Amino acid sequence: MTEKLYLAIDPKGPAYKRLMDWRKELLDAERVWRDYTKALGADTYFCFPYCAPTSFQFVSGKPPANWTKPDSRYASRPKKTNKAAWAELEALPQPDTLDGVAASLGLPEKLLSENGWRRLGGFWVWSLAWVGDQLWIVGEDFRASLVEYRQHHPDGKLDRGDGEIPPGFIVSSKARYDLAAAQAAIEREDAETSA
Repeated sequence: MTEKLYLAIDPKGPAYKRLMDWRKELLDAERVWRDYTKALGADTYFCFPYCAPTSFQFVSGKPPANWTKPDSRYASRPKKTNKAAWAELEALPQPDTLDGVAASLGLPEKLLSENGWRRLGGFWVWSLAWVGDQLWIVGEDFRASLVEYRQHHPDGKLDRGDGEIPPGFIVSSKARYDLAAAQAAIEREDAETSA
């Protein structure tokens, strides 16, 4: 079983500033995506996390001319021949992915060796969460995975860094993460009952 690494983000460190800038970029992009969705007459859009829309849902209306027939989820996208609509979609803001931001902060994504590579953590390497007033990033413990990987691939290394935690992150534990989540839940409940 893969161990998880719980990193609290130091609010005074460079990682916090980069993540907050990325969050603003993402929220600004989502605002543009919602406006574009509304202008199309669509109800919502479909996309991968932190990615621009790939299709739009038309439950209460019809898709524009030269778009695909809605599927069972009422999803439609421009037909391949609709170059103008595809150009509009490609012009929508595309913020960096969380994995891209984590990489820019020095967190690794892959274990490498002469025999190939293995992506850490599956499809998305890192997840981000606000727990109470603390920002956390959680992913596969690349330090433990590197030790295990080197048992089979002695030349194994990480794609970024040498197994050290980059500056701006504070190593923590699942217990502390869970405790912070429980304390935040208690504070929310207290606020609701006192209102």
